[in-house]
Amino acid sequence: MIKKLNVKNIEMFVQQLDSWEKPKVELEQYHTPPRTAAEILYLIEKNYEDISGMRVADFGCGPGILGIGCAYIGADLVTGYDIDDDALSIAYQNLEDTGLNEEMDLVKTDVSKLKLSKTKYYDTIIMNPPFGTRKAGIDVAFLKTAIENCSGSVYSIHKSNTIDFIKKQCVTWNAELEIVDKIKFPLPKMFKHQKKSQDFAEVDLIRVYCKDDQ
Repeated sequence: MIKKLNVKNIEMFVQQLDSWEKPKVELEQYHTPPRTAAEILYLIEKNYEDISGMRVADFGCGPGILGIGCAYIGADLVTGYDIDDDALSIAYQNLEDTGLNEEMDLVKTDVSKLKLSKTKYYDTIIMNPPFGTRKAGIDVAFLKTAIENCSGSVYSIHKSNTIDFIKKQCVTWNAELEIVDKIKFPLPKMFKHQKKSQDFAEVDLIRVYCKDDQ
């Protein structure tokens, strides 16, 4: 749907999307800033052409920032998966408000345990999973599930200090990992345990290519 692919246009679009009013700390629900989301989506489409015309899933979609952004760029179809009813309600409203409610489906499920009936159905999976600070290993569980359900590329955000471990895991899954970008991910104060009004997490946007024989 986008007329001209650039970061500014994508950012202006995702700025209108609502996020959580009461994020849940146990689910690590951090807002993805419009600029960060726009840069991620732009890199994926500009460098790899993995959004437009593709079957895309947004794992742990939350209010739908990345998934709805994919629909805006021109994905053939998009499905957002999340375990939280409140997050899916916001995502649904965002789709209604942007007129993209026919372009993206929403499914309530635990992504870390998701098993689709159609093996490797998605061409591309994009996600900003929990970092694993509240539930150890949840970030790796999300990535493994994504690889199992993708025939092309998985794009995911992980803390930079976990990448070496994730690379080793990818070898065991017969998947290839490359770092697309290094990001200072803004973490505004939303929870009581956060001491600063604004903090940042050093994260990497990775691309994991799912081999045919995986």
